[in-house]
Amino acid sequence: MFPKEKVRNEVAIIRYIHDQTSIPAPFVLDWGTRKDSPFELGQYMIMEFMDHHTNMYDVLNMLGRSRAYRGILDPDFDEDELEQLQIDDFTWKVTHRPLSMPMNELIRLGRYLNRAIVHPMNQRNDAIDSADDCRRKFVARYLFRKLTRERKLTERWAAFENGPFKFWCDDFRPGNVLLNKDFKIAAVVDWEFTCAAPVEFSYAPPWWLLIEKPEYWPTDGGLEDWCGEYECQLQTFLRAMISREDEAIRKCQLKENRRLSGPMRESWESGDFWVAYAARNNFAFDAIYWQKIDRRFFGPTRCSDPADAWRERPKYLNAEEKHDMEQVVSQQLENMKSRVLAWDPDEYTLGQIDIARKKAETEESEIKGTEIG
Repeated sequence: MFPKEKVRNEVAIIRYIHDQTSIPAPFVLDWGTRKDSPFELGQYMIMEFMDHHTNMYDVLNMLGRSRAYRGILDPDFDEDELEQLQIDDFTWKVTHRPLSMPMNELIRLGRYLNRAIVHPMNQRNDAIDSADDCRRKFVARYLFRKLTRERKLTERWAAFENGPFKFWCDDFRPGNVLLNKDFKIAAVVDWEFTCAAPVEFSYAPPWWLLIEKPEYWPTDGGLEDWCGEYECQLQTFLRAMISREDEAIRKCQLKENRRLSGPMRESWESGDFWVAYAARNNFAFDAIYWQKIDRRFFGPTRCSDPADAWRERPKYLNAEEKHDMEQVVSQQLENMKSRVLAWDPDEYTLGQIDIARKKAETEESEIKGTEIG
């Protein structure tokens, strides 16, 4: 989805990386929109090939590898420069909206409103399992919005509301890091979902320490089991990060107040990790909200099952919101019966339809010309 934005964003970010950092990224040889491409087939980007042997994801999954031969993700860049959008006499400006992975997935998988906070309320088919499931999803999203509007989710980071905003890749994971045969970094790729993001996104520790996302954790223990495993890996990760930060500080490459290890630990221990994760991951929102966010801000409930906690939360909705909830329930129940397919084609599909139409018109004209002749 959003092919034009993806190409434009990735080209801009790669050029920024080349200009301002020493992170190894492929050089962009040429790029263009659908109208620039031969036969108008689609957007394109031609980059140099980065010779590599494997990627960090495969290395992390390699059982039995000695610690002495494990790779270290340490691109040698100056963090003071990286977090700025204006450096020296050359200016980098944010002129387009941030394109995130969840935005891409929302559009790719169906017809939704622009705001992820209400997308299940407007999805026509398979959005809910029952009336109560619809109410549970509605309450979760409206309470999350309530917390956001009251600034309760971000009050700890109020000092950063006007920046500086961190350079942050929404889809970054070990698979983005290509390694050579000596397990040194050969390149870092796939930058299309990079933007200037809220500081709490950067301060949250990476979810990929267990490779698998919490909502896809393949055990009966589910989210709690993931948390137990993640806690162990996080402590190892933070110890390694502190070691690298200490070394960078000794070399005057990093200032003491620029450490990430402290904010990451605090984010996990306070639960801010889950707030940022829920805000970014639409399809994991419900489980994350009820298990990790709701009781933190609204207090305990009488029921022990987080899935039933919603029954005690409508008191935080006003009369209009409660009315809206019942309207949505009625609408979704009707959709479950009719299952009408409603779909808006994306930019790429519209372009292909236009090409097909022009091709058909040309062929029709040629046929008519042949008949006349």
